[in-house]
Amino acid sequence: MGNLVKQLDRLTQDKERLAINAAAIDIRKYDAEIHDFFQYPLGVSFIGVEKPLVEGWQEAFSVLFILDLYYQNDWICSEQERTSPDQQVVRRMPDAEWIAALRGYWIDDYFGLKNRWFHIKDKDVEAFQKELLWWMPGNAPESGKKRLEQELAGTKWVCSLFAGAFYDKFFGETERHYFFAESGVYD
Repeated sequence: MGNLVKQLDRLTQDKERLAINAAAIDIRKYDAEIHDFFQYPLGVSFIGVEKPLVEGWQEAFSVLFILDLYYQNDWICSEQERTSPDQQVVRRMPDAEWIAALRGYWIDDYFGLKNRWFHIKDKDVEAFQKELLWWMPGNAPESGKKRLEQELAGTKWVCSLFAGAFYDKFFGETERHYFFAESGVYD
């Protein structure tokens, strides 16, 4: 795990490389597994990409970033994907513009880098599972909660991206997915 943490640290510190990798992602090629539970002020989220769809954790990190960026901003690629009037169709920018936008704004905004910095550490799998699920809102449907618990039970490794910060984000691997997860108080 120590080597993975060092490589992940290098990847997150190189915004140019992360922007180039992320700009190359065509989200239409990926189906995201999403669990998102919120009851003010508590929330738990998990977004996963199936392992056979990516070539290792480095690609998965960029794919998850873009998938979640689209999900969090209610962006869609075409009118045919619309499931809500709040969604915004986002057309593909030319690569140079998209890379510049990711590097200059979206990476910082998505990861909250204006108020914190990456501090990547290995996280004990059992402690991660308990802590994440502890924040599960009371209104979470039992079926959704069970599916997330089953997915997390297969966690092979997980890293804290902002160890020691009040609000953390996790990157890891289960039997079926690479994932981003987060939980806590959202105010």
